[in-house]
Amino acid sequence: MRKQFAQWALAGLSLSLPLQALSPGDSVALEAVSSADFIQGEAPGEWKEGEVYIFECWATWCGPCIAAIPHVDELFDTFHEEGLHIYGMNVWEEGKEKVSGFVEKKGDGMSYPVAYVGRGGAFEESWLKAAGVTGIPHAFVVKNGKLLFTTHPASLHEDTIKGLLAGGDEETAVIEKVLQEQKNKELVTEKIKAFRLASKDNDLAAMQAAYDAIAELSPGAPYLPSFQLDLKIAAEDWSAAAELLANMDEAAGSMVARQLAFQYDDPEGEVIPDSLRKAILQKVQAAKAPHFYDGPITARLQWLLGDKELAKETATGITSDKVPAGVIEDFAGSFATDTPHSLQDFSKALNLAMREQQAQKAAEQ
Repeated sequence: MRKQFAQWALAGLSLSLPLQALSPGDSVALEAVSSADFIQGEAPGEWKEGEVYIFECWATWCGPCIAAIPHVDELFDTFHEEGLHIYGMNVWEEGKEKVSGFVEKKGDGMSYPVAYVGRGGAFEESWLKAAGVTGIPHAFVVKNGKLLFTTHPASLHEDTIKGLLAGGDEETAVIEKVLQEQKNKELVTEKIKAFRLASKDNDLAAMQAAYDAIAELSPGAPYLPSFQLDLKIAAEDWSAAAELLANMDEAAGSMVARQLAFQYDDPEGEVIPDSLRKAILQKVQAAKAPHFYDGPITARLQWLLGDKELAKETATGITSDKVPAGVIEDFAGSFATDTPHSLQDFSKALNLAMREQQAQKAAEQ
């Protein structure tokens, strides 16, 4: 039975559209933005005629939010001089210090203005709650003081920005396309369920039919490349799968690669060829936003690819302030044997250690 990984892209895609107090075409006030605590840059003083404003809501604890930052920053760098303004609105967070440290560490990789909103307050009430937003990342797109639409930031492509900045018929066409895609969301969700069921049964024809329907209804969906990869793997078209993964953008590709690494690390599960393992390894190693799983993933892939000495070296060199030292030491030590711990073993040990830490903290309070 073939598992799938395409559902990763749906995390954080909560969009609540009907019966909202704030809908496309409504005026939005700057006061709520101005009242936020800006960590980097400053709030806009006014709506500049003809220019486009994106307020991208995120949090440091939100994986999909962090994955979207490189894309958002690239849009800012590309179009800022042409009239695009982007503001990172940190929401649903406890503590400004953590956010400030995150932004400082990002450096040029998060070059647009960033504000700390936290929980509650004017922005949450008059923007998030008013628009029915229940998940992040989530972007508000504004022009001439009016809300054009809201969307997942990964759906904001260069052609979308160009059309909005151009105005006139091009702007109208972009807005109509985005809103139509959002109206199709319910049908897309049904087709995604059909894709998952077909993938579970390894029914290639049904998978392809569901994919084609999704692509027609929502051609700009950020999860389409991962569905394509699912199809290639189901068909055992390994060279095409490796090429598709290699050509994915950095943020999405690294996330998919991590999930593939876990999925195909089960000793009793399905086996994939070295060509795809190498593509997974390259994508993980190229990640601009490293994850604490990347070290264990790299060591495991190197071992499975036959480079056991390099795998041992990688495992013993793993460091992370997010993983208890004992978990890392046990994982690294296992590479001195003929049966090093799997990624599932590492994950189970990590979860157990974290639960023990939480129990200890609770007992001390």
